[in-house]
Amino acid sequence: MSETVQLADVAKINPKGPPRGELHADEVCDFVPMAGVHEDGTMEVLEQRPYHKVAKGYTPFRSGDVLLAKITPCFENGKISLARTSTEYAFGSTEFHVIRPMNGDLDSRYLYYFLRQGRIRTDGENQMTGSAGQKRVPRSFLDQLKIPLPDIEEQRRIAAILDKADGIRRKREQALKMTDRLLQSAFLEMFGDPVSNLKGWPVVGLGDCAEEVRYGTSVKCTDDSSNGLPVLRIPNVVGGEVIWDDLKFASLSKKEIGRLHMRRGDIIFVRTNGNPEYIARCAVYDSEKEALFASYLIRARLSAQSNLMPRYLWMALSMPSYRRVLLRETKTTAGNYNISGSGLKSLKIPAPPLSEQQEFEKFYRRLSNGIANMAENLGDAENLLGSLSQRAFRGEL
Repeated sequence: MSETVQLADVAKINPKGPPRGELHADEVCDFVPMAGVHEDGTMEVLEQRPYHKVAKGYTPFRSGDVLLAKITPCFENGKISLARTSTEYAFGSTEFHVIRPMNGDLDSRYLYYFLRQGRIRTDGENQMTGSAGQKRVPRSFLDQLKIPLPDIEEQRRIAAILDKADGIRRKREQALKMTDRLLQSAFLEMFGDPVSNLKGWPVVGLGDCAEEVRYGTSVKCTDDSSNGLPVLRIPNVVGGEVIWDDLKFASLSKKEIGRLHMRRGDIIFVRTNGNPEYIARCAVYDSEKEALFASYLIRARLSAQSNLMPRYLWMALSMPSYRRVLLRETKTTAGNYNISGSGLKSLKIPAPPLSEQQEFEKFYRRLSNGIANMAENLGDAENLLGSLSQRAFRGEL
């Protein structure tokens, strides 16, 4: 077994930016807002800004640092990334913690995979401070976090193995995205673009078609499956489907269960996220399993008289043109983007004849076995990466 040390002994937490005078005022620096760090661990530089515009009020970092989103729900969703920048210094959201390995004792990729473990994120979530919706991982959590520290060559060996497992996961994720593009093409062929509505379908409001639009529970959830019912969260809403991995559980009163239980045909929407591309991402609940849903989600239940079918509605709202409409309905608070129940109700959607929506439903179901297999393969790859990570950091790899 390797020795275990506190992270603050081998890394700088939130290191300072460039010394005074090192950068001139107009020198260009990479800039990464919260939206530039993705839940799969990737990072992209979305823009560059002159140094004098980022020197104050933003978080400095360098290539090789690990960026960790400290605010809820970005931290729980896995916004943890290894920084890759083109400029010597870069800057980003104030909602990042920056961790910089020092003295050659800690490999950046090894640290990145260590911090992305589910148990680390659960521990960090439990130590968050602040009010609901504004909770943050304190620096003290990172300072005191214990990390196994084999020699640097062993760290690099472990990171290389995890890189390969993560590469498999990414390829399977890309295959799932290609299927999504096929669905979009079929939708456009059948119905046209839902925003321009060149086919002249009658337009209805989502609020007029919904029996109810409701927020989820804010009760604290645990990993203990004996503690009540599963509670769906943002990571469970993937590709228009509910994914039954990484579940949390909670015990609620019979009255609350009656209000918040999921029913086949319900649509659940992501309500808040640090990445605007995830706002109003939705999934159709296509199961008889008992489940509840968390406060970061909104459930829409279509009425029996609705002019919209769940799978058609999901696809219409997922089209790139309609995503831009959804983004106009969002508001920002402390680095998070939000959409309200009233914002969802106000959405206007073309309503083709139900018979044609049913044809799209049949087309989707013909593809669904392939989609399910791809989703299962992706889940297997994610489980493999998780299992290898656990073994690696127990010294068993």
